[in-house]
Amino acid sequence: MDKRTITLMELILAIVLLGVIILSATAIDVASHYFFKSSDTKTQVLNEVSFILEHIQKNASLAHGWIDNPAVAIISNSLRIRVDDPNNSTPENFGDDLSLTYTFSNTNHQLTYNNGLTTETLSSRIVDNPDIDRDGFPEPLFSLSSSGTEVIVTLTARYDPSEPVDPKTNPEVSLQTRVFLGEHSFN
Repeated sequence: MDKRTITLMELILAIVLLGVIILSATAIDVASHYFFKSSDTKTQVLNEVSFILEHIQKNASLAHGWIDNPAVAIISNSLRIRVDDPNNSTPENFGDDLSLTYTFSNTNHQLTYNNGLTTETLSSRIVDNPDIDRDGFPEPLFSLSSSGTEVIVTLTARYDPSEPVDPKTNPEVSLQTRVFLGEHSFN
């Protein structure tokens, strides 16, 4: 028997080891794609909600009003913020102020922003808020604090709002922020 040849047993063992290595690499690749996809969809939803909260906070920081004429009004699923028009700079005249409105429509899951001239859809992933504080009622989208000095914004979004929540394929995120109003805008 020649010493340079391999036996059938060695050949089978080599093929089995090669198969195990290929299966392991394939399993790692498939799992990493699956986990990357689930984290990517959650990140997309989180980024969209974060942008909206920053947008609202930026405009609410410009709110302009007095105790008898508040700068912020919450009506159902809408938040209206009155800001002084930067073109005319008349802080004492509320009649020429701009009215910025954020409106949520739960039928099409859209949150829109209207600046008086144009309407822009900020998101089509917003869903009704869950009961975050466990008091038996879902959280309102927009609310004022008891002191009236801050707007509480609670947004819940889902990757596909028409489908049920699935942590892997259809994640849902809820974010809440408090926007402190300047002294000139307390109601």
